[in-house]
Amino acid sequence: MRKSIMVCLFCLFLSPAVLAGGTGTVFAAEFTAKMQLLTGKTSQEGKLYCQGQRYRMEQQQQGREIDFLVDQNTGMTTVLLVNDKKFVQIPVIDRQSLMSDPFQGTKFMAKQGESVSEGSETIEGYECDKTTVSIGGQKGFTVWTARKLDFPIKIVLHTQPERTVLLTEINETDVADELFAIPEGYTLFTAPGASGPAPVSGPPIIPDWVGEVKNAPKLDAPFVRELKSGKMFRIPLPAGSELVVNGTNADDSASTFIAVAFNDGIPIESVDQRRYKLSAKGRSSRLTFEQTPAEADEIVLRVEKGAVKFKVEAVKLLFAEELSAGAEKHIAIPPGKPMRAKFTNREAGESSCLVTFQEKGVPLGDDIVGPVSVRTFTVSGLGDAAQRTWISTADKMTIKVTKGKLRVRIVPEAGPSRPGPAGLEAGKK
Repeated sequence: MRKSIMVCLFCLFLSPAVLAGGTGTVFAAEFTAKMQLLTGKTSQEGKLYCQGQRYRMEQQQQGREIDFLVDQNTGMTTVLLVNDKKFVQIPVIDRQSLMSDPFQGTKFMAKQGESVSEGSETIEGYECDKTTVSIGGQKGFTVWTARKLDFPIKIVLHTQPERTVLLTEINETDVADELFAIPEGYTLFTAPGASGPAPVSGPPIIPDWVGEVKNAPKLDAPFVRELKSGKMFRIPLPAGSELVVNGTNADDSASTFIAVAFNDGIPIESVDQRRYKLSAKGRSSRLTFEQTPAEADEIVLRVEKGAVKFKVEAVKLLFAEELSAGAEKHIAIPPGKPMRAKFTNREAGESSCLVTFQEKGVPLGDDIVGPVSVRTFTVSGLGDAAQRTWISTADKMTIKVTKGKLRVRIVPEAGPSRPGPAGLEAGKK
């Protein structure tokens, strides 16, 4: 659903790898400004309204107006599809929201890079602190934060071609509350085939219980624990592992629970989309959380109705890394053990890779591991993924990224070992 309506406001952060830097500022000024994106010889313009912890970005996309209302108090972004009189609500740290918002993008990924202060400069008449952020030894972007406004007024992404977000015609003035309300007559956007749109009942509200998350017990995986209605606990995301949660209904009637990733005390996804109903006693749901430390710091489990018995495990990854076109990685794998390889696109365009296998240093032929077409994975959209499970006698696999950028995860799977010749176990792509 989001892909059909969530366009990049300025498409500044097409690759999450360059969502970096920033000062971690909590914005507090009131002003309006013209918002410009300069890419080579092309330019786009929009409008920015800032009121303390809230700001509004207005932009035209292919003749259609799309406005972003960002509320740092509630941790929510509301997207107004003006031509259609529809709206969408997502957390400010949701990936789609970050890609549409260079200001939250710099804040959210501040921990990813290495920041270097480069003194001060005057931009648009404002004295600014200049900071450059590098990621993986490469220069990511530079941000100029106006001291008086406590807000970034210039961001330069060091790509080819270079991209710049610049605020001009800044006017320090009161900004009306009405600019941050959903206009009367707007309805919730609903994807085709989903339930009907809901009428607007006011601005997005994070559930009250979210404020109590910080006081909930914290448990490290692995463990087994039963929770009853209204109770919750937190599970820190272990580095180098993915978290697997099995929830089983322990009540005689239906039970409902929420399992959602949090970052800095705020859910990174819609809570409503992470609600699971277990219709009868003994029914269960198995969930896997793959978020990196940059995306989330804990998983929150909360039972809304009935009682649920949770079994939580941390599965150590054999490999987890982002690879760009031209990269080639050799990964040791356990012979005869099932393993799952997942390739997630980290670019707005197409990404692809080729997988090969070796046993005791000898490459395995197509007659054993299948033709190149079986071992080539192509994903076209940002966040799209392909995966396959293998069981083989190979002791090493090689992944070569031929286009774009991929997040690669190799995970051991539960299941019996299988001796014999190397080969492919059917999987999903």
